[in-house]
Amino acid sequence: MDNEVVVGVLGSPRGLHGEIFAYSHTDSPHMRFAVGNTLIARDTGNRSAANKREGGANKCDNVASAGNDVSASSVKPEEVGIALTIQSTRESNRPQQPHQRSVGLFIRFEQITSKEQAQSLRGYQLYAQADNSEEDAFYPHQLKGLQVVDLHGKPLGVIVDIYYGQAQDLLVVRPRESDTKETVFVPFVQQIVPAVDLKKAQVVVDPPQGLFPGTDEPQQQEAQ
Repeated sequence: MDNEVVVGVLGSPRGLHGEIFAYSHTDSPHMRFAVGNTLIARDTGNRSAANKREGGANKCDNVASAGNDVSASSVKPEEVGIALTIQSTRESNRPQQPHQRSVGLFIRFEQITSKEQAQSLRGYQLYAQADNSEEDAFYPHQLKGLQVVDLHGKPLGVIVDIYYGQAQDLLVVRPRESDTKETVFVPFVQQIVPAVDLKKAQVVVDPPQGLFPGTDEPQQQEAQ
């Protein structure tokens, strides 16, 4: 998985024949989601509780064994992934909010032929082979462990995980000034994360007031 990048997240099914709404997380959606391309779908724990209650995991086993000739009893889908070949793609006309970096698409996969199969994959992340031409693409293992600093270089914490949401990605940060295991979720968007410097092993953020412990203290002191 180190040579792969997350290019999208599967959303809700559309219609009765397996079409799925997907959130594109790539700067090259027309290339990544071209007809004939094969993507790998994995459940990395970001699926909604509602989807899990509907028994999606069991239905997904059927997709894995039918579409990839993999025995569901011996191999877990989140370990090997589910290969899905794109049959058709069309852009969604849903309005995109300013804070969202995702592009909406409706996708048909050759292996998904029913609404039930599509529903079972809701929340799965779509992986593709890394493409160095995507300037804003980072591997998860590159971001984990990086120091988080503000615009003035003040250390705020360290990235411990990345959450790939449907509307936007989130950096999971453990605050520096926290004695607990609580984490802060930082939207991975240009307005809040203006720079990622892998050479310096740091991520520069411009967080909203109060997002990190102690970040609102200067304003409070000035008010006094």
